[in-house]
Amino acid sequence: MATRYVWGKYGIDAVTTASQTYDDDSSSTSGTYFKAIDFDLNDVYWSWNYDWSQFVIVLTNGPIVFTVGTSYSISNGKFVIGNPTTQSYPNGTTGEQGLGGGHGARLNVSSGRYTSGPLYIGINKSGQNQFDYLYKLGFTVNQNSYVLLYKTDSSTPEYWFAIEPYSYGSVITNRNSSRIEVGKGSLTGSASNASASAYPQDGGSGSNWYTYQGSDNIDATAVGYSNQSPMGGQSITINVTPATPTYGGTIQYTYQVQLSGGSWTTIATKTTATSQQYTIPAGTTSFAARVVANDTWGFSSSTYTTGSTLTVTNNQPPTAPGSISIGSVVGGQQCTITWTAATDPDGTVASYQLERQTDNGDTWTQIYSGSNLTYTDTINADWATVNYRVKATDDDGDSGPYATGTMQTVNDGWLYFSGPPSDMGEQPAPFNFVFSIGSTGATSASSIAVTVIYDDEVIYTGTVTSAQQITLPIDTRLTYAGDHDIIVTATASGFLAVTQQCDFTVPSVTLPNGGAAGIMEDDAGKPYYPATLARFVIGLKGLDANALFDRVYTGTYTGTGTSGSGNPCSVRTSFEPILVFIQAAAASTATSGYWVNSAPGQSSQGNMIVNNNGTVSLCPVTWDAEAMTLSWYGTSAAAQLNASGTVYGIIALGGMA
Repeated sequence: MATRYVWGKYGIDAVTTASQTYDDDSSSTSGTYFKAIDFDLNDVYWSWNYDWSQFVIVLTNGPIVFTVGTSYSISNGKFVIGNPTTQSYPNGTTGEQGLGGGHGARLNVSSGRYTSGPLYIGINKSGQNQFDYLYKLGFTVNQNSYVLLYKTDSSTPEYWFAIEPYSYGSVITNRNSSRIEVGKGSLTGSASNASASAYPQDGGSGSNWYTYQGSDNIDATAVGYSNQSPMGGQSITINVTPATPTYGGTIQYTYQVQLSGGSWTTIATKTTATSQQYTIPAGTTSFAARVVANDTWGFSSSTYTTGSTLTVTNNQPPTAPGSISIGSVVGGQQCTITWTAATDPDGTVASYQLERQTDNGDTWTQIYSGSNLTYTDTINADWATVNYRVKATDDDGDSGPYATGTMQTVNDGWLYFSGPPSDMGEQPAPFNFVFSIGSTGATSASSIAVTVIYDDEVIYTGTVTSAQQITLPIDTRLTYAGDHDIIVTATASGFLAVTQQCDFTVPSVTLPNGGAAGIMEDDAGKPYYPATLARFVIGLKGLDANALFDRVYTGTYTGTGTSGSGNPCSVRTSFEPILVFIQAAAASTATSGYWVNSAPGQSSQGNMIVNNNGTVSLCPVTWDAEAMTLSWYGTSAAAQLNASGTVYGIIALGGMA
């Protein structure tokens, strides 16, 4: 992990650190002699004799170089004087006596002569035009003047700069003086580096002033991938988890990838994006990615953050078979398992592997491998449950996902129906419907639940033993002419259930040519009528009364409180309705609905219009021609005409086909 060192970056300005004016004259703005700002060198350069008769200044730690100019600039944190003149003195130089009465000494600072300021004075030993601070003298004089350095002979000697006109008596105006140093200006940005000594802790360098702020880390904390099992020839997204650096900044990343354990290759340089998409070349065996961070202030990390190495697959496996179907499961019998074909995106499905699981265990055992889409297995009577799953394998040997069936209970045997055939033909006279329910397996079924429905009406429910005969009388004399059905359903624990439908037709009565209906009388002259009188009443389109009555259904049902497409209401009729009316039976409930068949023969039948106490809603209607069932559902129980506990009356009318 690489450490980033951060500085605040500022401009460099000249900062005034002292400002004083000394004057021999009484006026502070004009005079004939100008003593400028105190100059304290702490006797680094000088020594002197303290003598009232003669005061001498001697340079004992020279040389000393004065540089004087009329302007300055700042470079690399130092002052550079413009238009410079220099005056240097070697070690041992004796200063000129001055300050009348011999009470001081002086040195010429510059060979130049000046009539106005500002003048900038720098002092050092090397003579290089580079200074940490300068002395600034401002003035205006009417003749050329000297720039001098004075030292007094007082018990606490003082140094100062002075402007002295060439001829005594000249007037100096606009007098001011100051000391200026290189200092920190306005903040311009930030700087960073991998080295703690790249910039000053608090100082100038180049054209900027730097103030150290601290250190942090910008290396990414993790590199991850959008897919842990990539395919050759497909794209993968490289994801970077950024660090949260203390000092912020714009962080960029350079992305590199490694293919099949080879060298690292750069795929993106200095981007702020925290994700990068890359297409892995086909044939690659492994893939890894790494990133290295940098910021826009100057820092570049030397530490890479590397993601895990992934194994690359270069073949797409087959899909799962579309479905799997398990036949009847009876102990000691054979069961046929079938499945639909799988597909291979980039090759051929070579084979299928069928596996079996018993007793809801954790182990699957392969029982078949081949190209067929079906297999017959023998069911062990000792199994409690059995299930199957199948997968496909392609020509590269890669397998796809499983298609898994639904777990089946192993039955002791199955039930079967013994009785009339499914088509009993015409039955013009009453007859007995005689049947029995048998069972297979080592043990016969001893408790078989049987239900018999005759034309949508339950005519028998009971519990019988295997092969027990049941006789049900069917009276056709009061039955309308046309088709009828009897449906028998039998169930028993541990056995496969059985359902048998037997159909028959009651024929219409046809009178011979010239025949007519008449009133029949008994011996006493009392009229009587055959039980099938209704067949002699002719209605619309030549249909007899029985046929007409066959197209009318009436009934009631009690609401369950459920609703929605998964809980529809339904009614089973012997004809396809063309009009249905439903009315809530409660006198206080103004709820009703009606539906008109707008698409005869179609499963989707539009909507039932429901008025629920003034709120109108639509319920989608479906017709199942095979089950002869009309269904509807709504968004709520009330809207579906299925409010809990409410009794509804229903009338369905059929067409005059």
